[in-house]
Amino acid sequence: MGASYDSLTLFPPARYCALPGLPFPGDPARYPHRDEAAAYLRQYADHFALPVLTGS
Repeated sequence: MGASYDSLTLFPPARYCALPGLPFPGDPARYPHRDEAAAYLRQYADHFALPVLTGS
C-alpha cells in the first residue's frame, strides 16, 4: 500500500508556490497544505485550459 500524504505541507511559503500568471490564493506568508496545493493546480489548469492527462 502506498504512503499517505494527508498531512503534507509545502516547504516554501505560498508566495513562492505560485506558477506564472496566477497568484497562489490566501496569505502569502502561510505554508499551504496538500489539498490547497492540489486545488491550486486544478485551478491553474482550468484557468489556462491546459490539456492535463491523469492516470498515465
